[in-house]
Amino acid sequence: MISIGVTETLIVASIGIRYWGRYTRGEKAFVGLMAYDTAAIVIGAFLAYYYHNNIIMAHIYNIVAVGLLSVFFQKYLTDKMANKILFWFPFVYAVVSVSMIVGVTGIFNNSPFGEGILSLFVIVFGTIALSEIVTDHDNYFRNGNFWIIVGLLFFYLINMGYLTMSYWLIKTDSELTMKFYAVLKYSNHIALTLYAVGLWLLGKERAVPLKTSEETSNE
Repeated sequence: MISIGVTETLIVASIGIRYWGRYTRGEKAFVGLMAYDTAAIVIGAFLAYYYHNNIIMAHIYNIVAVGLLSVFFQKYLTDKMANKILFWFPFVYAVVSVSMIVGVTGIFNNSPFGEGILSLFVIVFGTIALSEIVTDHDNYFRNGNFWIIVGLLFFYLINMGYLTMSYWLIKTDSELTMKFYAVLKYSNHIALTLYAVGLWLLGKERAVPLKTSEETSNE
């Protein structure tokens, strides 16, 4: 299944790279997250094979995801206070997350703090962004960001419980853990498909690359 995961994320990242010049700053941040995800899967597979533990890649992913998704969500928040929260939150999250991992759960264990807060972060700001798109666009189904955000919300709404509780589930109920992991795996396939559709629509709807001034106005 590792090869399938690499292929899917690589396709999404490749679409993003193909239309890189047509994306805004926030959309480029999302493409960057997909590119990192692809590399993390490969490195994680190496660590799992040789060292039998790749949880550290999940810890790094959570921190990177909060940082890049903060940039992605910024253009949907016009309130100055909300933008300040999005600016500072990744730094606070990184410090607290590292402290929890080192001092409480350990580097080689899942972190309920990291997974749970990331999920809540995406659900809250994703809902705000989605409501902005639906309100401001008559035909939002043709808006690529709509499908990207739907993919994010779909994945984290379904898997928030498991991501938050996996630290304890793995230690107490391996059978239930595998069932939840199966849901996570297949919902990730669907989310990646939605990301690919979104990035493709964004690239196709902009016939020419964005200029610097145009990119600024789109943010």
